[in-house]
Amino acid sequence: MWAVGDKGTILFYDGSSWKKQGSGTGAGFMGVSAQTPAHVWAAGSDGVYFFDGSKWSKQPGVALEQFTASGIFALDPFHVWAVGGNQELGTAVAFFDGSAWSIQQVANDNVGLAGITAADPSHVWAAGMVGVLMTGPVGGPVILFGTDKP
Repeated sequence: MWAVGDKGTILFYDGSSWKKQGSGTGAGFMGVSAQTPAHVWAAGSDGVYFFDGSKWSKQPGVALEQFTASGIFALDPFHVWAVGGNQELGTAVAFFDGSAWSIQQVANDNVGLAGITAADPSHVWAAGMVGVLMTGPVGGPVILFGTDKP
């Protein structure tokens, strides 16, 4: 079991006690998604981090420059989503296909996405701070529900 928090805090529960992990950043983390103890993703205020079983590393790529991630979900090694954004993009969903990250902007910039989950690559949902629920397949259109914001 994993937990994340302020000032680069990442903790792993090994079944008997919590162990602090060295994240290599002082940034805050807001979400974590683990497939196995050696395949873990964390959403942070300065980007997305990956744990390969031995060390944490910030994910590189132009798509994630200045990206603040507020939630993350890894379905498998080829389908990882992070929600967040930055000043230039506004609200966005980042997608990792196993080799590179891409960004999909959200039409309504006021949604403040905070969490994301998926049942499979075609059934993905993101929740926002203003009661928004989004769904859409990888690379497809994003549909907004339940928002009174324009």
